[in-house]
Amino acid sequence: MPSFYFAGKGSSKENKQNFLFDRKTDPRFQNNLAGKPEAKDLENKMIHEMIEVLKADGAPPEQFERLMLNI
Repeated sequence: MPSFYFAGKGSSKENKQNFLFDRKTDPRFQNNLAGKPEAKDLENKMIHEMIEVLKADGAPPEQFERLMLNI
């Protein structure tokens, strides 16, 4: 994570991003696949699955907003 994230800065949506890594081929998490055209379908699938898990768990609306998940 960037240091400014922990410093309480960068709270706007423009400064946040998704992270998606292939743990088998990139165990040190060096290559963020999020936002890359070749990973778009997988990124969208993971976002959808996260939304479904949070809904099933009864997460409050502010949790979706905090995670920038449009429901």
